[in-house]
Amino acid sequence: AKASGRAPAGDDGGESWDLLSERFPVVADFSIEDPPRFAQELGLQVAALLGEKQVDALVAERLETALQKQEAQVWALIRGCSAMCPCCGSKCDRMDKHTVHRCGHHLLPAFNGWRVAGTCEAALDSCKSSKNHDAPKRSDFSDHLFPNLEEYLRAEHPEWLPFPKEDRELLADSVLKAAWVNCREPLCQRYEMVDCTPQEWIEAYEEPHRKLKGDAFEVAESTLVKYGYTPEFEEQ
Repeated sequence: AKASGRAPAGDDGGESWDLLSERFPVVADFSIEDPPRFAQELGLQVAALLGEKQVDALVAERLETALQKQEAQVWALIRGCSAMCPCCGSKCDRMDKHTVHRCGHHLLPAFNGWRVAGTCEAALDSCKSSKNHDAPKRSDFSDHLFPNLEEYLRAEHPEWLPFPKEDRELLADSVLKAAWVNCREPLCQRYEMVDCTPQEWIEAYEEPHRKLKGDAFEVAESTLVKYGYTPEFEEQ
């Protein structure tokens, strides 16, 4: 058996160099039989050259960038269509390409700042109620008053037509009533609405430990700003 060893000091190595140059071309293109092991060994060598702290910082920076990109992509997927019901502010729930918006879970118009003309009371009749359909609607862009919901939508939000309608006036179920009762304080403050919540709603659904405080809007908006949200009401 032959043992491997370094060439004698006096040997010029010419023959060995010729052999190596034939087997290892200047521009190497070798196949990697075990990529995971190669990556691990390469990482170790790079770490030894650059120092572990520098490598850790580089990895952390790239990981943070990747996480932020993924977070933005997930948020865009969750957000879906950005159109909101002109009455209650609920999001359009259609996920396909569309020109006509639709929402299957309408709230009360008061959630979006709608008030009863003359009294400024919070509008607690559902979007789909006959009373909301028949009530005058003020333009989003001027003081013009449309005679009813149909005329208002046709002029300013035609993409929400046809709009669903029910015969009953008050269509708030227990979930909507509970939501309004426990969210009404910051909503009435934000939109300068007179709180006209029926006493029976308050007695049945108010939960002091879950009820939102007056600054709930500011807290929520500060959280959403990093996702591209622009506060509707800027501080004066």
